[in-house]
Amino acid sequence: MNALRWRCVFSPLLMSLPLALAGCGPEFADVEGYTEIACTRDRPHIDDLRISPVPDAFLLYSIGLKKNSTEPPSVFLSATRGEPCATATDVATCQAAVEEARATSGFHRSCYHGDCSEYFALTTRGDEVKLYTTVESLRELLGTVDTEQEAVFLAYAADYAFLCDKVDQGGVKANPDGSFNVIGYKYSDCGEGPAIVQYVTQVSATGEVRELEHHVMRHYKSDCSLDMSNP
Repeated sequence: MNALRWRCVFSPLLMSLPLALAGCGPEFADVEGYTEIACTRDRPHIDDLRISPVPDAFLLYSIGLKKNSTEPPSVFLSATRGEPCATATDVATCQAAVEEARATSGFHRSCYHGDCSEYFALTTRGDEVKLYTTVESLRELLGTVDTEQEAVFLAYAADYAFLCDKVDQGGVKANPDGSFNVIGYKYSDCGEGPAIVQYVTQVSATGEVRELEHHVMRHYKSDCSLDMSNP
């Protein structure tokens, strides 16, 4: 038995690592040069989004879409930066507009057993209250992408998901040409494709998100449980 095979079979430490990092099993994306993305509960941070002109506040909302429900979507505030209506001439009117501003669809759609969620963003600047529900509107808001967080946020808006503590499913690195590579994943319900697929995307300085490669990480078994063996 060669040294690599011996190491793959008998090392408990290596077997606890992602297969690609351990040098065993199928090839996934090369994570050399990547760092873990800044996120909480698998949602990217927003404190280093360099918006110009600077808004008073940037708010991120989640939209809950229940399967076969006749009820309106539920909306929750997920993250916030700044103070809404801080420079408004009519603070009460501005705050009322923030409370009433709601979207029924947005970006970063993800589903689990038929129940789905999407997100939308909101900014206030003076008396202006504005919604952002598409990748295109976020790209226009952010302008030149020059931070890791901006690249990750645009990839997130384009439906890629992340794990905060796993660089092979939540990694980012800057490229010499000013673009960023972002590693994420997508999850599918049983019967809709592979369970987990790893994606490497490139986010340009203009905010275009382009897929570079993808690798199936997990399949479903016939009973719809995750197949934890090698893909």
